[in-house]
Amino acid sequence: MRIRFLRLFHRANVILGLVILMGMLASPAHAVAVDVANWDFEDQDLVVDMLDPLVPTATLAAGPGLSGPVYATGNPPSPNWALEYSSWSTSGCGADDYLEFALDMTNVGGIIIRFDERRSATGPASYEIHFSVNGGSFTPLTGGTGTTTTSFGANPMHTHEVVPGSADDLAMRGQANVRFRLYGCSAGGGGGDWRIDNFLFTATTGPTAVHMSAISLGGSASGPPVTILVLAGLLLLITLPVGKRLRR
Repeated sequence: MRIRFLRLFHRANVILGLVILMGMLASPAHAVAVDVANWDFEDQDLVVDMLDPLVPTATLAAGPGLSGPVYATGNPPSPNWALEYSSWSTSGCGADDYLEFALDMTNVGGIIIRFDERRSATGPASYEIHFSVNGGSFTPLTGGTGTTTTSFGANPMHTHEVVPGSADDLAMRGQANVRFRLYGCSAGGGGGDWRIDNFLFTATTGPTAVHMSAISLGGSASGPPVTILVLAGLLLLITLPVGKRLRR
């Protein structure tokens, strides 16, 4: 899409703006939400139960500090079984006390994490989600914290979104080796357990975030610049200061 010539008139001031939009703005062909990986533990193992072709691989492993796994009663929509571990840290988040989910995010971004959980009376009181890209160090996910409960509730009980275009999203989007660690923190006792079910990753297709951009064409001392607002390569809005006219 191109806007070739823009002439702006403001009484005695004449401003000429030339804008060429070189093709469409970088954006996915289909920025739609897709469930890409889900663990419901109905098979009583750590193998992913649903995997969309957009995500070539997805694995789950437990940190070396945990005891388990045990499979216990789950939460609808998969009520038969859930994943349970014990020996969570009683002092903050233990470095080895986590569940690690690894995804190939070559084709996706804008991750949303949803899951259900319940703990015993002495299980972890809170949790944190950290992430790593291509073998790098783990970083806390923005907004990736929460408190735990002692009983299951309506699915999904917890939702954490990696906002498209955010620093976290730009770091992981389109990367082949992205790992998420779910830490259980501040357990009431070493024998306390924590149960996880229906761990779901949703993503938007395409490795590039959809961004909104504004292009300023300049102005004069007597008025603000003209702004052209573009979303995914489509001209949405042109705002002109009072007293200016736009001509092609």
